[in-house]
Amino acid sequence: MTEQTEQPIEPSTTPVDTTTSPVFEFRTLSASPTAEELSAWRATFGVPETAEGYGIHVKPEGWEDDWDEKPQLEMAALLHQYNVPASVAKELAARNTAAALAQRQEDQKFIEGQKALLQAEWGNKIGPNTIAAAEAAKALGVDLDAIGDAATIKAFYKIAGFVQQDSAFRQA
Repeated sequence: MTEQTEQPIEPSTTPVDTTTSPVFEFRTLSASPTAEELSAWRATFGVPETAEGYGIHVKPEGWEDDWDEKPQLEMAALLHQYNVPASVAKELAARNTAAALAQRQEDQKFIEGQKALLQAEWGNKIGPNTIAAAEAAKALGVDLDAIGDAATIKAFYKIAGFVQQDSAFRQA
């Protein structure tokens, strides 16, 4: 096995054609910028003066009534703290919202599938059986709506049956 030695990287001797190549000016803020410097820097790079200026806390199209702007406002505050341009903030918010909407749709499909399984097994008794399961879950401190899968609902329905049969348990 031969040992390789690192070769130094030679700088390019090819001149850069600035008429066709973009020229970028990299500017940073000082550690303690004045209000005027910060405002000018933000204006140059498209950073709004306030976190609310991003406008990402507004309820997006396609979202139902349960929109909570608090997480978006928190994200806007963080992005503003780091002087992220509005175009980037809006893209991040749009991607986050799209992912959340897609997850909600997947969750809804899952719930509908679980309801279909229960409907197939219980038929017209689905209403009373589901209520009994929910009451048993509530008695044990479980939010059945947060779980929502058919197997868990059936398990709590069976627990409800045991509770009805055992009067000592009901008295406790």
